[in-house]
Amino acid sequence: MSSVVRIEPLNAENYDTWRLHMRAILIKNDLWSYVDGSKECPSEPTDADVWRVNDQKASADIMLAMSASELGLIAECENSREMWLKLESTYQSKGPARKATLLKKVALARMKQGEVVRNHLNDFFDAVAKLKQIGVEMGDELLAILLLYSLPSSFETFRCALETRDELPKPEILRVKILEESESQKANEEKCDNEVMYVKNMQKKQSHFRNNNGSKN
Repeated sequence: MSSVVRIEPLNAENYDTWRLHMRAILIKNDLWSYVDGSKECPSEPTDADVWRVNDQKASADIMLAMSASELGLIAECENSREMWLKLESTYQSKGPARKATLLKKVALARMKQGEVVRNHLNDFFDAVAKLKQIGVEMGDELLAILLLYSLPSSFETFRCALETRDELPKPEILRVKILEESESQKANEEKCDNEVMYVKNMQKKQSHFRNNNGSKN
């Protein structure tokens, strides 16, 4: 008996992550071979009955991991393989519309001041990876430039320092450098906050000392 593993239901936004999770669940339940087409329905009636039972289990796993709004997509599918291919063709289109959407995510990405740097980087490189999957590869230098200019004004000095070099770092190396710069900025902010707090405390103590001396006089 397979244990229950819950994942975020498939919706219009999360197919790529859902696909990885769903595949892992089907493998765990020994059902992936029905979905990927490697285990076809046998001709012998008894074996065919067993195949259909397992295929129905795979179909059920897929359906139970989908949002109600998406179930209409697979309503006419007769087996788990058809379901998988239907979802793949729907959400992993290689047409111009999907390419344009992903290209805009990369080219127009802008990190807001105060946004979590790691989240911004994950979104940027996720879009780059999806473009690569559908046959669109961007050069390292172009990606590095786009990534640098997606950063907020607090990274201006960092950006200028890198642009003065003869060659920009590779995107993955730049990713690490951006994270390091973010941590450095946080450390400096904390240091400044501590210094401000120290000055304020000293001013309070001095004011208290003067007030006490004034009352004694």
